[in-house]
Amino acid sequence: MKLYLVRHAKTEWNALGRFQGSLDSPLTEEGVRKTRTLADALGEIPLDGAYVSTLGRAQKTTEILLDNRDIPLTVDSRIDEMNMGRWEGMTHAEIRAENPEALERYFATEIDFAAPEGESYRKLYKRVEEFVNDLPHTGRYLIVTHGMTLFFLTEILKGKTVDEIGRVRILEGATLTLYEG
Repeated sequence: MKLYLVRHAKTEWNALGRFQGSLDSPLTEEGVRKTRTLADALGEIPLDGAYVSTLGRAQKTTEILLDNRDIPLTVDSRIDEMNMGRWEGMTHAEIRAENPEALERYFATEIDFAAPEGESYRKLYKRVEEFVNDLPHTGRYLIVTHGMTLFFLTEILKGKTVDEIGRVRILEGATLTLYEG
């Protein structure tokens, strides 16, 4: 199996440093441009299917990447971004002013910490793990998702359990990661 893993293109809220989570904002011109460049690179690669989150920024990125290719597309909420609860739409500075200790716990990647009314890293891991377990064992697939989700997806594909994961790192928008296994 080959998986072509892509984080959605840069959005306006990414540029402003706002948490998006389950909310959306439009792709930036830079994000669209980088996605078109990536689409050119992916254009010659045969794909058996594609998976995309339910969120608009990932779906728009997928639309650009596939550029009208006739490829089966599956929309799956298990690869939606981590739900950030009441922090969605807020900047780091706004959250820090409201609750600096909670933001520090978030950045310390405490596996059971969740933003107020949000989802913990552990819960995100569990739903992404369910998605991975349902993937076909053969073929070539494009997966377009989000920064936090993509991080956990790659760690699961490496065979790491939720308790073995160290510090979370987020990839830039419209980046490609190839997984073969």
